[in-house]
Amino acid sequence: MGEHAGSDASVTPADLRGERPAWTLRADGTLEPTSRPAAVERPFTLYVNGRELVTIVASPSHLLELALGYLANEGLIARADEVTTRVVDPEAGQIWLHVPGRTISGVELGRRWLTACCGRARATLYFANDADLAPVGPGVRLDPAAIFARMADLEDGPPALRQTGGLHWAGVGDGKRLWVRRADVGRHNALDKVAGWCLLTGRSPAGYAVVFSGRVSSEVVVKAARMGAAWILSNAAPTSLALELADTLNLTVVGFVRDGRATVYTHPERLGVPLPTTLPPPCPPDGPYERGISWRP
Repeated sequence: MGEHAGSDASVTPADLRGERPAWTLRADGTLEPTSRPAAVERPFTLYVNGRELVTIVASPSHLLELALGYLANEGLIARADEVTTRVVDPEAGQIWLHVPGRTISGVELGRRWLTACCGRARATLYFANDADLAPVGPGVRLDPAAIFARMADLEDGPPALRQTGGLHWAGVGDGKRLWVRRADVGRHNALDKVAGWCLLTGRSPAGYAVVFSGRVSSEVVVKAARMGAAWILSNAAPTSLALELADTLNLTVVGFVRDGRATVYTHPERLGVPLPTTLPPPCPPDGPYERGISWRP
């Protein structure tokens, strides 16, 4: 297998942040010169089988994981060994991959549209080009302590990176620990890097928990489902369509995991605690999705 991974292995926090001159504005209108850290982002163009596929604006780290995870989360590959040549050139902003026997076009890649669903077997709305997704399996059970611990693990990143305030984090883990954590200026990129790590290491995330900083959108649910994850834990809010998809795809979504409290939106049966005897009523299919179970540990 031909492979050149560029400088990924030697990436340090200094590569992901830079100091910028700035001014501190006081309430009295005075300005004070200062310098502030800023998250670094760069464009990287992905070429597959010699053809330009997509340009991703991302943090300049773990670029091979980003590229492989992106292809996997778009449903274009399922295993790392499907890619026989990997060339990553961070300085040139290029990633070259070869996938034998596969014609991949960027015309429809990443383009998702909604379609009405026949019958009631699936959600009222779903992504037409993700219709091949099957509901995930039972997955592991997590108790509240594990949920809060994994979010704390995710947020315990290097101080030099947390100071930028401009990076999202994603990880995957189980009830005992977080296996991997990746940072990026783009939350979807961070999740793609985690998926790429899973492919390269052979560590399957199926049935386990994706831990995420930022809003849980429908695309995040699709990516997690393609990874086979049973859980999405986030310190932020989910969208209504994300929750419709999570219901259909059998994912447990836990949002607002912060300050000793969280909200379980879908499939609470995976929780390692007794459920309330009275559950929230289902929302109407054409109404806002606001149901959930809030609890403190």
